[in-house]
Amino acid sequence: MSNHNNNPKSDKEPCMISCPVCNREFRNEAIENHVNKCLFLLNSQMEKTCKRDNSHLKENPLTPKRLKIETTLNSKDVTNEPHGSTSKNSCKTKSQEGIPLAEQLRPQQLDDIVGQIEAFGPGSMLRSVLEQKKIPNMILWGPPGCGKTSIANVVAHICKESSTLRFVKLSATMAGVNDVKEVVKIAKNEAQYKRQTVLFVDEIHRFNKLQQDSFLAHVENGTLILIGATTENPSFSLNNALLSRCRVVVLSKLTIDNILQILIRSVVRNKLAVLVDAEDMKEDLNESKDIPVIENKSLQWLAEVCDGDARIALGALELAITAARAQMKNSKNVSQVITLGDLQNGIKRSHVLYDRQGEEHYNIISAIHKSIRASDDNAALYWTTRALHSGEDPLYIARRLIRIACEDIGKCLVNHIFTTKILKWFKLVVP
Repeated sequence: MSNHNNNPKSDKEPCMISCPVCNREFRNEAIENHVNKCLFLLNSQMEKTCKRDNSHLKENPLTPKRLKIETTLNSKDVTNEPHGSTSKNSCKTKSQEGIPLAEQLRPQQLDDIVGQIEAFGPGSMLRSVLEQKKIPNMILWGPPGCGKTSIANVVAHICKESSTLRFVKLSATMAGVNDVKEVVKIAKNEAQYKRQTVLFVDEIHRFNKLQQDSFLAHVENGTLILIGATTENPSFSLNNALLSRCRVVVLSKLTIDNILQILIRSVVRNKLAVLVDAEDMKEDLNESKDIPVIENKSLQWLAEVCDGDARIALGALELAITAARAQMKNSKNVSQVITLGDLQNGIKRSHVLYDRQGEEHYNIISAIHKSIRASDDNAALYWTTRALHSGEDPLYIARRLIRIACEDIGKCLVNHIFTTKILKWFKLVVP
């Protein structure tokens, strides 16, 4: 009787089948309709995503959406999520090992920008606009290592935080008109979803006039928000039509205090070394056995010789710390001290910004002229030596000295004999 009573109950138990799309269980008679609905929703979703660009396929793939359904059904998956996040963080720290120090210290917020107070400091017009997540068309003009790419990196993080902005980066040294057309094509598609595309073009002066014309129509109608970075004078290297549509932001060379602040931040934030004074050297050597020790005056010297280029200073610091760590491994974890003498021996020649046909050529000649006019002999000798050391033509400097003697000093009787004597003297003194 017991077997006879149990058989009907077993016949009444429904047969549950899991859906191959969403992994949910349904009865045998309802599984077919449910699978058809899942496939229909999946195909419609794929058609929508195919219309969008490839970046959306990377940011919002279909597989994570399926994982979200599974995590709501299974509580075990929810408990495993923090372990996955920690593994991602560990992967990020490992991936940063091969990244240069200058790239690791890119600012992500407006408050992280060092220097450039006039352009992006508190109360400035550009800062107030960027804080509202509104990106204007602008050309960043400044010397190497002053923070042009870093400012673009801040704009990129602003775009990540906003759902209506999309950031694209191109380098004029590798990209061409076809790459710009591809960006414009995707930007027009993004405009249908009310997302603006911010295009950052590094070294934009490397584009010729015809390549620069490809931006005009799209910047004017708002398809693209253009941000360009250049070390050349935009008045000479960029089209006037493009300049009229963009705001030129002049970035000044970083001061010694700015460079020193960046160096100290890199050492403290990344725990690269221990900063000490010469007086407290012995105490800190006993405490720090795993990382090198560097003197404060060594960082001060690096900030002075890099000529306002933060990338040069960070590269020299990274090289010195890497060499010190290699010596620590060979000497069985004995703390290595990076002194000022070690840096001076390792970096034989300081970096000097100069170009024989660009802005720095005329800036240094103007500095020589103004130093002589102000009767500052030390400054005149410094700028003259710097020009010769950078490869300036001595004959050009001689002609400028003759002109200075005629216009400013006024006591020199310039004639053909005097000119030839000066030129002969320069040929003898300067090889």
